[in-house]
Amino acid sequence: MPHPLVAWFRDRARTRWRGAAVVLATTSGVLLLRVLGLLQLLELAAYDQLVRARPTQPSDPRIAIVGITENDVRRYNWPLNDAVMAELLSTIQAQEPIAVGLDIYRDLPVEPGHADLVAVMRSMPNLIGITKVAGQNPDAEEFDAAGNEGIIAPPPVLAELGQISANDLPLDPDGKVRRNFLYLSDPDSNIVLGFGFRLAMIYLDTLGIAPDNEGDDPTRIELGEAVFHPLKRNDGGYVRVDAAGYQMMLNYRGSQGTFDKVSVSDVLDGNIEPDHFRDRIVMIGSTATSLKDFEIAPYASRVIGEPENMSGVEIHANIVSGLVDAATGDRRRMVVLPSGLEWLWIGAWALIGTSWHAKNIWAALRRASLGTSLATGGLLLGVYLAFLSYWWLPAVPALMALWSAALGKSGWLLVQHLRQSYQELEDYAHTLEIRVEERTYELRVKNEELETALAQVKAAQKQLIAQEKLASLGSLTAGIAHEIRNPLNFVNNFAQIAVELVDEMDEELKGDAEPTAAIADVQFMLTDFRECTAAIQQNGQRIDRIVNGMLMHAREERGSPESVDLNVLVQNALQLVYHNREEQIDAAGVQFDSDYDAAIGSIEVIAKDLDKSLLCILNNAFDAVIAQQQASDTTYQPQVRVTTENTGDRVTIRVHDNGVGIAADQLDKIFEPFYTTKTGGESTGLSLSLAYEAIASLHQGELNVDSKPGEFTEFAIILPREQSLLATPTAAELALVDMEVGDEGDEDEEDTAVALASEVF
Repeated sequence: MPHPLVAWFRDRARTRWRGAAVVLATTSGVLLLRVLGLLQLLELAAYDQLVRARPTQPSDPRIAIVGITENDVRRYNWPLNDAVMAELLSTIQAQEPIAVGLDIYRDLPVEPGHADLVAVMRSMPNLIGITKVAGQNPDAEEFDAAGNEGIIAPPPVLAELGQISANDLPLDPDGKVRRNFLYLSDPDSNIVLGFGFRLAMIYLDTLGIAPDNEGDDPTRIELGEAVFHPLKRNDGGYVRVDAAGYQMMLNYRGSQGTFDKVSVSDVLDGNIEPDHFRDRIVMIGSTATSLKDFEIAPYASRVIGEPENMSGVEIHANIVSGLVDAATGDRRRMVVLPSGLEWLWIGAWALIGTSWHAKNIWAALRRASLGTSLATGGLLLGVYLAFLSYWWLPAVPALMALWSAALGKSGWLLVQHLRQSYQELEDYAHTLEIRVEERTYELRVKNEELETALAQVKAAQKQLIAQEKLASLGSLTAGIAHEIRNPLNFVNNFAQIAVELVDEMDEELKGDAEPTAAIADVQFMLTDFRECTAAIQQNGQRIDRIVNGMLMHAREERGSPESVDLNVLVQNALQLVYHNREEQIDAAGVQFDSDYDAAIGSIEVIAKDLDKSLLCILNNAFDAVIAQQQASDTTYQPQVRVTTENTGDRVTIRVHDNGVGIAADQLDKIFEPFYTTKTGGESTGLSLSLAYEAIASLHQGELNVDSKPGEFTEFAIILPREQSLLATPTAAELALVDMEVGDEGDEDEEDTAVALASEVF
């Protein structure tokens, strides 16, 4: 007895081989029936069902038909004489149509009025007549001057002017018209354009659309949005069909009566609008039943009551409409799959027919029955939806392949049932192997989940460590600042008092009527003392601002992470800085522009902290260009440029200015607390430190700077698109709250902090 694993593999190979054999045999059999032409009529009938099932298009406003009705035949006799025809053409041409197609044979004069008709035809460069190049009925008694059967000559005057076309229609084996000619050859091998194609070209020429042929394929025709290839003998459901000339599938707009139609009597009696034919394609042809100018269209069906025949002029109107729609992109042309893809299509449905499996034979048969029924519905729906998109997919061979493969697979399953007992043992080994694989897979998935969770914990731990480091620094800063504040208040207060006392002493001395040398010396010393006291007061106030900045550094509240449009946030920050400093910026003539990458979209950030950081950097940029403008000549143009860029998993914000720049030895220090490149106490040196903290620690990003003194400075903020942002209160913030609750004596501290915040950001 073989090993269970070996038996399982052997059974799997046998099952797949037999399934492949069923698919191959089914596909080959269906393709053989198709090649022999035994399925052609069924496929054409299925095509007709699809044509009738799809929605009818609305009437084409570009086309108007003038039909010769039974009433016209009784009134004017048949054929219409040349005088009536001349009057009809003149009346139509007076309304300035784009093209006029005369779908009536006029190779011989019909008096009276032949001279008038010739004159009218010569005056109408947009008139197209017809000729019959090749007869469809081998028994027809129609001959041209050379004795060619089934050929009818065009009107001589239109032939002389080159305004003729062929109204031939290729008939399918069942006598229906599903195809049309773009062009075909006459017995002398001259190319004659099809009637519908010629009229469509005249109309499309007014839209600037003309046929084109580029590339190595001489049969490839480009017409506006459409690309045409000739129909081959075995395309679609056809088998060895006569594909002479340049043929394509006729894309019908609707059944009989789809197009706007008036009679000859209506035109000649003036019973139409004065501009009924203006800027339209007018097609003149017989619609009277007695004239027998009718063909069988796909809409013909005795079951659903559709008319058996469609007039020839209306069929040609469908041809014109389909070509114009294809060229303008309104409707695609009807196309078929290449032969190779059709074989794959049929084979795929055969494969689907063998894809039903079950451990129990009866369950397998039930699944096969239900699954094949559902697949049939899916196949028919897919074919219909494809047809709505103007693809003709072979439905009959695919259905035959699906059901034949399903029946073949079911028969094989019934035979296999005879060996069920032995199969059950092999199934047990197979099931055990599958369970082991499933358990192994589950363990692998769990392991991957644990590794992912561990990576997330490490990332969170790293961020918590950074937060704690900042908390320790903040707590230390808060303590030092608090200890400095009390003695600093004494220094500032007494410095103020000293200044006031010096002023009072100076006033007293100046009031002496007889100043002495000693008093003059005292006044000189008081002047020096006043300057020293003022310096003490000024530096004390600066220390006070630094202390307030340290408290702000420790107190700063963190916002919550939220999804924001980064471009909008940057734009708002730029506008806020401009409005706050509008007079100063306009006075300096600062030019600023922006370029935002629309691909960035929304990202998750702590908007409050990021906004403050941007305000700080933008203020520094404007300060730099204003300072450079004040120190330069009149040719200097201050510029500030803000850009955003999407780089995949990261985004970059750049603030570039052409200001004073930063010295190379200062670049490494500007993000340190209390370090500033400004002079005279203009800055506390904390703004860039806070910005760096918000970007590097809270957002896990980067804040880089590049500068060249006297030329430019560029700050680059690089943020990850996905991050875990921690916005919980730090230990320093909690300690600061406790410290401030115990320090009730500093009543002006809140106002001072607010003022400093306005200065820093």
